[in-house]
Amino acid sequence: MAEEFAKLIDSLLAEKSHASILTAASLMKEIMVSDQSYCNKFAKHSHFLVKTLKAIIGTGIASEYEIGNVTDPFLQVSVL
Repeated sequence: MAEEFAKLIDSLLAEKSHASILTAASLMKEIMVSDQSYCNKFAKHSHFLVKTLKAIIGTGIASEYEIGNVTDPFLQVSVL
């Protein structure tokens, strides 16, 4: 079942929206917990996720997701 969901990761990250990145990060985490062989397969996405995290912290990609002067805390935690 993990391989079916793993195929969706690339398309979710390609959308680059708040919801799709949050979903992809959560999905990757759950897949890696259930099957550790995916850790190496998902490593190619680490550069994009670090770049996204820097953008959230540095510039604030969307103010509508700001909570208590923290830009998009749920996405930040999910990416970490």
